[in-house]
Order: sequence, then C-alpha cells, then structure tokens
Amino acid sequence: MFIHTWLKTTLSLALFILFIQQIFAQDWPQWRGANRDGAVTGFTAPKTWPDQLKQIWKVSVGVGHSSPLVIGARVYLHSRQAENEVAAAYDLDTGKTIWQDSYPVAYTMNQAAAGHGKGPKSTPVYSNGKLYTLGITGVLSCYDTANGKPLWRKDFAKQFKSTSPVYGAAASPIIDRGLLIAHVGGADGGALKALDAKSGEEKTNSGTVAINNYVRPGSPVVAAGLKVPVAGLTTGAYKVEVKALDSAGNFAVRTADFQIE
Repeated sequence: MFIHTWLKTTLSLALFILFIQQIFAQDWPQWRGANRDGAVTGFTAPKTWPDQLKQIWKVSVGVGHSSPLVIGARVYLHSRQAENEVAAAYDLDTGKTIWQDSYPVAYTMNQAAAGHGKGPKSTPVYSNGKLYTLGITGVLSCYDTANGKPLWRKDFAKQFKSTSPVYGAAASPIIDRGLLIAHVGGADGGALKALDAKSGEEKTNSGTVAINNYVRPGSPVVAAGLKVPVAGLTTGAYKVEVKALDSAGNFAVRTADFQIE
C-alpha cells in the first residue's frame, strides 16, 4: 500500500491487487504502525514488482503531513481544508466518505516553515473504537469511529500561553493502559499529559517544560528497552532525558549519558 498526503490535495490508494489480502493482514492504528516501529507483519513482498501500480481510487482530502490509519475496511485521516481541520473515515475499497467532522483552526505558519503548509503534522491514534487526533495548534480530539461523533475536545489555551511549538504540534499521541498520552503546549511551556482515553479527564502530567521547536519532544513510545537514534550530532558528550509513565501511573524522569567520538 502506498498512501501519501504531504502537502497534496488528494489521497490516493494504489496497490497491486494480487497481494491485497497480504498487505492488509495487519491494521495500521497509529504512527509507524501497530508497534510504532515501522514494521509490517503478515506481508510477503513479491519477487518482482510491476512498473506501475494500479490506482484504485482517489479522493480530495486537503493538506497535511499526518499519516493515514488503516483499520479493517476503513482509512482514517486528519487533514486541513481551507481554515478547518478535518477528521474523516473513508471506505478502503471505494474511497467513499463514511463520515467527516471539521472545526475551525486559525493558524499562521512561522516564516521559516511556511513551505510546510498549515495542515496537521501529528498522526492520529486508534483504540477501542475511538480515533484521537492532535491538530497543528494543539487541539486534542476524540471521535467515535462508528459515526464520527466528537466525544470530547481540548485546546489547553487556558493552561499554556502558546498551545503548540514554534513550527506546530507534530508529536503523535499514544494509548497505553487506558490513557491517552500526548505532549501539549509550546515554547513558553508545555507538558506531557496522560488523559483518560474515554472521558478526556487529566490523570497526570510531567510538569511544565519549555520547548523551542516542533522536533522536541518526539512522539512517545511504549518500550521495555529504549534505543534512541542519534543523527546530526557532533563529537562530544550528550545526555538523553526520557519522561516515562511508571507502573503507578506517574511520570518519572529517566536519563542516560552517551559519548560520540
């Protein structure tokens, strides 16, 4: 499956029909897949690929960097159309819109990132019949995927002076032990929050942290052992700080030192 939405006005699903059952043997419910590791199980790549895949359908969805989710026979997507952010569900086989919800979002891009466009950068997460989206300004929403009804929405404007980092919210939320975990806030202060996934009620947070651009913090992961990829750093000593949700449901700081020679 090849789905691309980066600053495009259409969502296209192009696939090699012979392998469709293998490709969709596993749902894609969140950023980078089921385990947030970019791995697909249950798919055997063909020995040879055709020169061109057959396009099955195409539908206009707006702009954004948010990745589509595939759950069963549906595609879920968060995008921007004009001055609204849009969450929608599409039929995987036909591209027909099953439901759609939109809400107005005023946003001005930082000039240094004007080419990014104003669409969402965070990928939604699906869990137990609910879809959770985080917009470019930090609006966090929960939908009933059966009918697209918004169940709750939070914008955190009363808690933080700015509700998104300099270049827009980009960290993708995650579900763990019935909690929706997401980083909200901006350069003047923010926090990693754990909300009750059903009600949106805040259960705990990491405390206020200032961030200066959209790549900090990164998208949260659940892991028994954590390996941190390092790129673009010069030689020297570095410290990695990880805020982890412990077994008691509280955030604890874990640090590690490493050396690049």
